[in-house]
Amino acid sequence: MKVNYNVSGAELDSLVAAISEELNAPINHIGKKSYEVGGYNIDKSGMVTGVDNWELIADLSGLHSFKAISVKYDTLQETEEPPPFESLRLSEREELGLGRERHDHPGEDGMLASDVPESADVIFRENYVYTNADGNRATETIEYPTGAENISKLMALAGGGGNDKNRVFYAETWESAIPRIYDFLPENYNLDELNHLARQIQSLNDNERKVYTAAIETKRYWGMDKLINLAANIVNFHLEPADKQSNVQDSDGILTSKGYLVEQKNNDVIFSVTFACTDANGEWRDETLDYPAPKETLDKFLSDVGIGSDDKNRRFYCKAFDCYDPKVERYLPGGTNFDEMNYLAARIHELSTEQRELFSAAIETASCRRMDTLINLAANIAANGEGKKPYRFLSDIPPEERATAHLDYLTLPDAIAPVINVELSPLLLQIHAVCGDYLADAPANLATLEGMRTSEFLLLIDERGAFFTGAAHAYREASPQHDHLMTAVDSSQTHLFSLHVTDIWTKSGEGGEPLRGPIIGDIVYENLRDRQWDIKLNAVVPTIVDGQRHFESSDYTSVRRHLERVAEHHQNADAEERDPFEFLSVINYGYMAQVEENPSRGVIRIPNQVAKEILARSDGPIHLIADEKTETLTRQDILRVLKFGKDDAFAIKAEDFHGFEKWAKRTAPEMVRQCLAVEREEHKKAKGEEL
Repeated sequence: MKVNYNVSGAELDSLVAAISEELNAPINHIGKKSYEVGGYNIDKSGMVTGVDNWELIADLSGLHSFKAISVKYDTLQETEEPPPFESLRLSEREELGLGRERHDHPGEDGMLASDVPESADVIFRENYVYTNADGNRATETIEYPTGAENISKLMALAGGGGNDKNRVFYAETWESAIPRIYDFLPENYNLDELNHLARQIQSLNDNERKVYTAAIETKRYWGMDKLINLAANIVNFHLEPADKQSNVQDSDGILTSKGYLVEQKNNDVIFSVTFACTDANGEWRDETLDYPAPKETLDKFLSDVGIGSDDKNRRFYCKAFDCYDPKVERYLPGGTNFDEMNYLAARIHELSTEQRELFSAAIETASCRRMDTLINLAANIAANGEGKKPYRFLSDIPPEERATAHLDYLTLPDAIAPVINVELSPLLLQIHAVCGDYLADAPANLATLEGMRTSEFLLLIDERGAFFTGAAHAYREASPQHDHLMTAVDSSQTHLFSLHVTDIWTKSGEGGEPLRGPIIGDIVYENLRDRQWDIKLNAVVPTIVDGQRHFESSDYTSVRRHLERVAEHHQNADAEERDPFEFLSVINYGYMAQVEENPSRGVIRIPNQVAKEILARSDGPIHLIADEKTETLTRQDILRVLKFGKDDAFAIKAEDFHGFEKWAKRTAPEMVRQCLAVEREEHKKAKGEEL
C-alpha cells in the first residue's frame, strides 16, 4: 500500500510515533527524515509504504486524527461474511415473494449503497470525496462494473464531477482485483472508460485473468485504451511455464512471474500501424491501420485522418509500428508511401510459412534496404523463382490496389518546451548545470557547438553523461552517435534537446575586422521516444565497401531535408514558448527527484560544484537549503562553500537568475578556449612535436 499524509516537521514525528505505538515496533532511522517502523517505510513527506494494513490506517485516522490525502492498496479489502439466512427478517411483501425491500442507511445526499448493483465480482472499488450542493464534504463508494445511471448520479451529486471549480471531486482511495493495474492507468481517467474496462475484465475467466495480470507486468500496456484492448484481445495470449523443460525462449515470449507470456500472431496482419491525427475540430485521436488492406479501406482511412484535405490545420504522424517479424521491421525504409507499404504487405501475405522464413533470411543475406528491392524479393519467392515483372515505381502497383491519395508518413517529434531566439552557448552550459553534475562534459560539447559544422544538434543527458552531436550523425545507422541515441532509456533523469541554429551575430575586432559573435537559435526539449521513433524510420543505411561503411551523397541530402522539416515543425508547434528560467525549471524536476527534493516553483536546484562556480565567477547570490530553511550566500561566502560536501543542497531563485546567466556567459567562452587548447596540445603530441 501507499498512503500519503503530506506532513513534515513535528507532524511527521507525531505520525511516526503513532505508527510505532500501533504496531508496537521501534523507530529506525534509514536516512534524512526517513524512517522504518515494523516493516513500513515513512519518507520525509509522510508517505507510508508497506503491505496492506487497513486496521493501521483506520486507527491512525480514528485514534490519532491523521487523515490521508491519498490511499492506494495493492489488493481489495476482504469484507465481512453476510449473516446466515435464518437470521434475516423478511417483510410481509418479501415473505409473499413480491420482491426485496431496501433497508440500507441513506447517505448524506440520499444516495444508498444499494443504488450500486450487487456484484459477486468487483474489479475496482473507489471511494470519492466531493463537495455537495450545501458546500459540505461528502463521500460515496462505487464498485465497478456498475450501471451508467450510478455514475451519472454521482456526477450530479458532485456538481458535474469537478466542472464547477468551487466544488471538490476526487478519488480518495482505490482498490483493484488486478494487482498493480492502477500503476498503468492515466492520472485523470474517465469513469465511463473505467467502467468499460471493469466489464471487459469481469468477462475473463480465471486463466484469462492470470494471463492479463502477466501482460500488465510486462509494462507494455500504458493507458486506458491499451488496457481495454488488451482485455478484449486476451485470447491472443497464453502462458508457458518458465522451467528448463520449456521450449519457449526469450525471443518467443516475455518472462513474467507467472511464466512466459506468448502472443499468438495474426498471420493475416503483416504490418499494424497506429497514427495520431487531428479531426476537423483540432482534437487529437489515434487510428490504427492493418496491412494489407483493401483499396476501399485504405481510401476511407486516408479520408478519415484528413489526408488530401485542404484544411492545413489537420495534423498527422505515425505513432507506433508493429511488424509480423522483427527481422523484417529492421530493414523497412523510412518515409514509406501508403501504397508501397500496402503492396509489400500483400506480397508477404501471399507467402507460406516456409516462404516467409526464406524471405526473412534473404533480407539479411542481401541486406535489402529499399522498398522496390523488398517488393521484388517477396514477389519472386512467391513465384518460386520463376520471376515476375520487376517493381520500380508507384505506377507499377495495379490501379485497383492503389489509394486515391499518396502521402509519406509524417514522423516529426513534437516540442515539449521550446526557448526561441536565444544565445545558445550560455543556455547549453546552464542545461548541463541544472540536469545534474554534468559540468565535466560541458567544455567538449560547447566546443562542438562553436565549431559550427552544422546547424542542427542533439543533446542527450542520461546516466551515461551529457552527449552532444550533430543531429545528422544520429540518422546514420550503425554510427556511434546513432547507437548511443537509440540505446538510451527513458526515465525522469533522461533529457533530450534539439538545437536549431538560426543566426550568427558578428562584431568588429580591434582593427575593424569582422569577428564571429554569439550563436543564436532555438533549444527545444523533446520526448526521447518520439525522436528515437523518428530516427528509426528516417535513418539512412550504409553500404559496406571493403569493410568500410559508405553513404551515398543522396543519403546526406535526404537527412538534411528531413532535419529541416523537423526544425520547421518545432517553429510552428503549438507548445508554449518558455523564457530561460521557466525552461530550466521544467528540466530541473528530474534532478530534484534524483536528489529527493520536492520540486518548487521559482527555484532551481543546482549541484555543489555549480554553486562554487557561480559564487566565484558572478555577483549573483545562491541559497543554501538546510532543514527546510534557506540561507543566502554571496561571493564573500566562497570559502564556506568550498568546505561543503556533495550532500549539501543549493538553489537559485527566480529573482536571482541574472547571476546564473552572468556566470554562464562568462564561463562558456573560457571552457571552449580551454578545450581547444587541450586539443591542440594533444594534436602536437600525436605528431611528436615539442610542447
